[in-house]
This record gives sequence, C-alpha cells and structure tokens, in this order.
Amino acid sequence: MTGLFKVSDPSEARGNSVTAREILDKGADKIAHDLQGQPLVQGKLMSTMGLVYDSLGLYNPAQALLDKALETRQKTLGSDDPDVAGTLGQLGTVWWHKGDFAKAETLMKQALAINEKHFGPEAAEVAAGLHNLGNVYWRWGKYDDARRVLERSLAIREKTLGPDHPDTATSLETLALL
Repeated sequence: MTGLFKVSDPSEARGNSVTAREILDKGADKIAHDLQGQPLVQGKLMSTMGLVYDSLGLYNPAQALLDKALETRQKTLGSDDPDVAGTLGQLGTVWWHKGDFAKAETLMKQALAINEKHFGPEAAEVAAGLHNLGNVYWRWGKYDDARRVLERSLAIREKTLGPDHPDTATSLETLALL
C-alpha cells in the first residue's frame, strides 16, 4: 500500500510540488497494474480510491475507477455479494453527484436488492441504502418517493439502532429538511 503513494516521497518528486490529485492518479494506476493477480484486494482498493475521488468532486475518475471495481468484484465474487452491493451504491452516489438521477436510482436499487437478500429487510445496510436513495429522490424532485423511502430508513434505524443513534438522527434531519 505504501508503494502506491511513492510519488509523495521527496526523492521521487525531485523538488517539484506534488498534488493530492497526482498521488491519487498514480495510486489508481498502480492498483490497476500491480494488483492484477489479487482481484479481491484490487477491487477493494479501487472502490476505496473511487470514494476518495468522489469526495473531492472528481466524478469522472471516480466513476471510471468504480466501474473497474464493480467489474472486478462481480467477476471474483459474483453478482449477489455484499461487496458488489457496496460498489453499486458508491457508483449510484457518483451518478447522483453528476446529476443523473435515473442512473443513480437504478444502481442504488440494485444494491438495495442485494443487501435485502443477504442481510434481511431491516439491516443497517438496507437503512443506509434507503437513506441514500431518498436523497436521490429528494434532489430529483420526487418528494413522495423520497418521503416513503426515508421513512422506511428511519423506521429501521429506530428499531435496530435506537432513537439516540447518530444515524437515526441523520434520518430525522433529512426527513425534516424534506
């Protein structure tokens, strides 16, 4: 893992300033090439790096990396694995941030179906997925759909986490804002 970010080493930079983006780009390239024989590790790191790109507002590189992570994870784990669901949800978030709500909805619903099948309808993963889908509907202007899924998320969180848990409070806040 340390080698993925060797560009940040002063001897590698050779006096030039190195941006976080350059470190990320080099790390993403190294993941794609150096970890080909370790698809589980490769898929996990690609997914993690995709989240970092998304959090920095770099949606196109995030999407590209998450697409590769999804492909790698599906080949290695199958289509119904919770890690595949995680990557589908992350991709959905990227498409939401890019403003393609229909694509985000499709990906998030796929992730939800996998998580409901694997963990059950009242699992924390399901509540989180419903919360994210509710945010997509809200931003899309589908307020009735947003309220429906956010209320389901809240009900799961209240039952499984309790009324004082931070995730429950987040659901309440989102519903209030809606």
